[in-house]
Amino acid sequence: MKTVINGKHSGSEVQFSTALADSANGLIYISETDAPIEPFFRSIAKNDIQSNIAEMVGRLPSEQPEIVSFDRFFERLITDQKCNDNEQSRGVQRFRELKTLLEENLTDLQVARFGKTRIDIYVVGFDQDGNLAGITTRAVET
Repeated sequence: MKTVINGKHSGSEVQFSTALADSANGLIYISETDAPIEPFFRSIAKNDIQSNIAEMVGRLPSEQPEIVSFDRFFERLITDQKCNDNEQSRGVQRFRELKTLLEENLTDLQVARFGKTRIDIYVVGFDQDGNLAGITTRAVET
């Protein structure tokens, strides 16, 4: 698993980053392609996340993402489907735990989607030290 990290982190960040890495480990975001959920950390001065999201996640400032709500992003991932697949049920529970972990440890949560067909997704907010943290994944939608 690749963990995206920039900068130095305090002890509380290390605990959260470990919990986040554990929670994301092995989770797959399913679209027209399957992509891993990866932790994302970036030491950056706390700023208005909505108007500066591209630059804050390391994209070109000119890139305009689609912003979706945090709850909307997780909606299909945490909803039990009518099937008896134990692996799918475990995945739903793990996504619920990941959502709770992000909600309890980050503020100003935002979901930014960059691209039209091949989409880079960032689910990020600020940790208690004001650094950007969350998860990233990819989707393909045609």
